[in-house]
Amino acid sequence: MGDIHALAINGNLKGIKQALGNKGLLSSLDDEKGWSPLHYAANKSKAKIVQVILDAGINPNIKSKPPEGQKQNDWNLALEDNKENKATPLHPMDVAEGPHRTKILNNLIAKGGKFSAEDLNLHQAVQMQDIDEVECLLEDDSIKINERDNRGWMAIHYAVEIGSFDIVKLLVENKANVNGSTFEPELDQLNPWEIANDNENEKMLKYLVSKGAAKHSTRGQVKYKKSADQVKVGNDEPEFKGIEYIDSPSKPDSLLGKLFESKSDKIKRLEAAAAQMKQKEDQAAEVRKKIQEEEEKKKRQRVIKWKWGEDPFQLKGESLVYDSPCEAHTYFMDIVGYSNKSTAEQKKVTDELISYVKGTEGFQQANRQGKLIILPTGDGMALVFFNSVHAAFKCAVDVGKKTYKHPQIGLRNGVYSGPVVPVKDINDNPNVSGSGINMAQRCMDAGDNDHILISNGVHQYV
Repeated sequence: MGDIHALAINGNLKGIKQALGNKGLLSSLDDEKGWSPLHYAANKSKAKIVQVILDAGINPNIKSKPPEGQKQNDWNLALEDNKENKATPLHPMDVAEGPHRTKILNNLIAKGGKFSAEDLNLHQAVQMQDIDEVECLLEDDSIKINERDNRGWMAIHYAVEIGSFDIVKLLVENKANVNGSTFEPELDQLNPWEIANDNENEKMLKYLVSKGAAKHSTRGQVKYKKSADQVKVGNDEPEFKGIEYIDSPSKPDSLLGKLFESKSDKIKRLEAAAAQMKQKEDQAAEVRKKIQEEEEKKKRQRVIKWKWGEDPFQLKGESLVYDSPCEAHTYFMDIVGYSNKSTAEQKKVTDELISYVKGTEGFQQANRQGKLIILPTGDGMALVFFNSVHAAFKCAVDVGKKTYKHPQIGLRNGVYSGPVVPVKDINDNPNVSGSGINMAQRCMDAGDNDHILISNGVHQYV
């Protein structure tokens, strides 16, 4: 570990400021964890250090780099068999901890910071305050709304802490536990009511009370606050069930006791305290490892499978069940007057339309989840969404905004929800049959330039 990393860990603001002229030094990765000073500052809850480093222009998404012994072959890392050996690069947001975590995350997000995972989990989406992503995740039956992360927090705890009323309301409507505690009840005992009350958020508090939230009956004496001037006491690590600690002699409270404490007693007390701390760290690390292994196991169960020789980053729709009827949401579009354009003009407008479609959030989300089949139609395309009607509708609206009164692209749009059957075509590529896609085309055909027509089935949800 370099001196600059030690300065970040210890919160040495003066030393960090002296190093501001050397961006290469502030971006350097150490040999132990492959972390930058920004990683360490975020992990040790040094909010001022984080802010100073960000103001110096350091990338908020600087990636950690695994030590030499952990490096793997890039292609092997893409294979499912070697997935457990992968040392995932982490962003500073992934490792942020401690009492000033929310402030640090907000500072990182303000500078463009993101979590390293391409697919945000529910806790991360809430912390990013991405309500559209939260809404889509809640439509996934595999998502457990009251699941705790490795800090022992539920998604609703983060939403209340941040003060995002709309996200809290969305979580409660989807059966989030308004009285769930963060860690063990006899320890921190933080539930949504207490977080909202301590942060003096009256609107949030009234809403939670109306939904049955209440103060924990055995709340401890430690008062939680997310304010920047909170004093850091003890270790930031959460307590876990099943952890027991050895007893260590307490430090003498009275002046007389301090004066007459023998050297041998003091040494024993310090050794016992050190042993207690080591035991605590080892047991907490073991619990975190088990939680991480469980999360990786769940993630692998949802991963898209591919065959040897295929490009895993180009497959579409491979998480779908083929030759089985299911509900889908089809967005059909075509370019008005396409056949009247020259070949060069056709290519130009098609490429531009493709860039608009790929840039929409709805397309990107469904594509990441493997819940999208793309069907080119010559003068347009059909996008069949299998994740949510909101993704299809939002994609249509975003594309419509880009092409509205466009000098070269006049677009007709139709969105329909109905039954389809995912199939493979003669080239073994994903395709779709069924009344759902046929009705989507009819819906589009009924419109004119710059129109977006939606079926009744779509309208009742959006």
